[in-house]
Parts: sequence; C-alpha cells; structure tokens
Amino acid sequence: EDVLKEFLAVAALMMTQFPPGPWIGKSHHYQEWAWHALGVVVTDFLGRGAMLNPSACFSLYITGEIEYSKVLSRSAAMILGALAALSVLERTATEFGLPMLSGPLYDPSRVPLFQACVHEALAAFCLLTVVFLNGAIFPRRGFWLLQELLIAAVVRFNIEFLGGPAMNPMVGTACYLFALVRRQET
Repeated sequence: EDVLKEFLAVAALMMTQFPPGPWIGKSHHYQEWAWHALGVVVTDFLGRGAMLNPSACFSLYITGEIEYSKVLSRSAAMILGALAALSVLERTATEFGLPMLSGPLYDPSRVPLFQACVHEALAAFCLLTVVFLNGAIFPRRGFWLLQELLIAAVVRFNIEFLGGPAMNPMVGTACYLFALVRRQET
C-alpha cells in the first residue's frame, strides 16, 4: 500500500509541478507560482500520507518512525513514479507541440560540484525544516491548506533563490536517468 501510494503521489507531483512555467503561467510569474501552489495542494490531497521525498523518508528513519526497508521501497517507488510521469509529460509535449520539460540537471561546466552540493543541502534542509515545523506547530485539522501553501512557498523560494535545486533526490535522480535514456536514444 505504501509503495503504490508513493508511486501514484509522485506521478501526480511531477505532473502538477513540472508544467508551471514552461506550459502554464509562462507569461506571468505570479501565475506560475499560483499553479505550482495548486499542484502542491492537489498532490498532497491525493497522496494522503505519501512522503514524496527520500530525504523525508530517511529523516523519519533516523527518528525511528519507519524501518529502513520502508525507506528503500518507498524511494524506489518514488523514482519509478517520477520516470512514469516524465514519460507521460514527454508524450504530451510531443502530441501537442509543447516545449519539452526538463528537470534539475547538474552541469559541471556551469556550477562547481561543491556549490551544487551546498545548494542541494541547503534547499533540502530548508524544505524539511519547514515540513517538520509545520507538523509540530500547526494541528493537522483546520490548518491543512495553510501548511500546504507554506510548503509550496518554500519550494518556490528554493527554486528561485538557490538556483533551481532539486531539493529532492528522487527528482534529481529521475531527471538524470530520463535525460540519460533520451541521450542514448539519439
């Protein structure tokens, strides 16, 4: 059940988080932010307890909340869900003549490895800190929408001001694997 939930939730995450900007709201920056926020809310609503991020899984393992086998199985399901969603998005772009979407890819000619690692670590730390504080400060009922919008704002902030990091090892891995396969096909 957890594996299927992660697979489906990550597929929803990719399908709602990647189009804002290249496909939706590209003419107005605030529209891009609004569509992204809507995607975060929809993904969490559909995911109902999915972790969506291997970093979150691992931090829950460190705190003793889940077993290591759950970290591995959920992380694998996340990567598979992301790859499936990227395939659907690529097919959609081809069918409708939309720009191809791409995710965060590391380019050593543009950014030194140390800087990229620092940005990823900072972005993941910011995101997970807000997620955990959100859960500790706000009761689940009554503040759900506020929590989701706060998380969406932190994600967009990280994308805008930390150079577009993945903040999510699953997103970075899936985008890299997808780009690698695409290169192999040409």
